[in-house]
Formats: sequence, C-alpha cells, structure tokens
Amino acid sequence: MACIEQAFSGEATPGCPGLSLASVGSKGEQKDSAKFPPTTFGDSLSAAILGLDTAGRLGEEDVVAWWRARGAVSPIALWRGLLYAIDVGTWPAVPKPMPPIGSGRVRPLIIGNLWDPQTAYESAQEMATMFQQGSLVTWQGYGHCLSPPPNAAEVRQSFEESVKRGEPEYTDAVGQVLCSDLVWKYFVKGELPRAGHVCTGGGPIDLSGKRAEQLQAVTRKGGRTTQ
Repeated sequence: MACIEQAFSGEATPGCPGLSLASVGSKGEQKDSAKFPPTTFGDSLSAAILGLDTAGRLGEEDVVAWWRARGAVSPIALWRGLLYAIDVGTWPAVPKPMPPIGSGRVRPLIIGNLWDPQTAYESAQEMATMFQQGSLVTWQGYGHCLSPPPNAAEVRQSFEESVKRGEPEYTDAVGQVLCSDLVWKYFVKGELPRAGHVCTGGGPIDLSGKRAEQLQAVTRKGGRTTQ
C-alpha cells in the first residue's frame, strides 16, 4: 500500500523501499515500466484493497464455474464481478480481513440507487442495518450513484418557474437536483433526511433496448445523461 501511495502521489512514502521516485513521475506517471509495471485492467488500487480485505481466493476453475453460473442470472454486472474475482485471485498478499463494519453512534447518509448496474440497492439496505443511527435515502433513477445534472442551475430555475405558473414540470433531472440538495444539507449542516426518504424520478424508467442505444451513443461522445 505504501508503494501504491508513493506511485500515485509522487511523494516519498515511508514503508516503500523498493520503488524510487525516479521511476515514477507526478501523480503516478510511469517513467520506468519495469520497476512499476502498469496494471492490465487499470484496477491495481482496487486490487490492493480487495486483495487484503477478502478472505479466501478463487482458483482458475473456480472463476470459470462462477462465470458460467452467474452469467445466466446477472449478465449486466458480470464484467464487474469478473474484475473483482481477478483482482482478489491474483493479488500477491496474504489477506488481512477487516472486522464486520457498523456503528451504533455514527450517523451516515446512505443513498441507494434503484437502477445502478454496478452497486446493488440491496447493499444500501444492508449498510443501513449496520448504521442504524444513519438515514437511507432512495433515488429512483438509474446510472452509477447519485450526481446532479451538469446543467443543475438551469434545471432548478426552469422547475421553479414552472411551479410559479402552477404547472410543475417534474423530470428526472429535477429529482436529481432536489436529491442532491439533501446531500449538501447533510455535508454542510449535518442534518439527515428522514430515514426512508425517496427521491422520485420523473416517471417510469425506459429500459428498452432503443433507449439503451441512445444513452450509449451519448456516453461515447463524452456526455452525461440523467435517464
């Protein structure tokens, strides 16, 4: 871990005698790949953490068996699970697993996304049971995690104007803005939303293949979408 911190910070880190700063540029720019070879999947930081936290290892046959079994059940998230399996199975360290997490005193804001292909909503619910002084907020939209739309100010202004006209125009983007307001209120004032609060979307989620192709086209052009 010390060597990874040194490689990505560009500063000397105690506990890493085998990697000199001469071989690593600022913020992890590699000058000598022989001394600090690049990771095949760009996933070395995750591997370092998961490889130490996870007890047990999957062999090659185990990974193949898991792939075949899960492919029929969770094909969308299969690639993410495969990366984790490779990370844990190949990281050259003896595990040092963490104790079960949880606290009866910490008050976290936990956000669960109903349609996140990378982090399951059930995980947010499980986290809420471990931190019972916290608050679980549900976002009905999809995508990875919760973030305001890039044109948040415009969305807010347009929504407020529609409310003044008596004809509220509620969209997924409006839902993101209002939900993000709750997050900032927690960060700034430490105020938790009511446990179980649901940040509603603008309507039914379009899960058609045609809509998926449209979103994929936007993503390839470097844009961001909210629905």
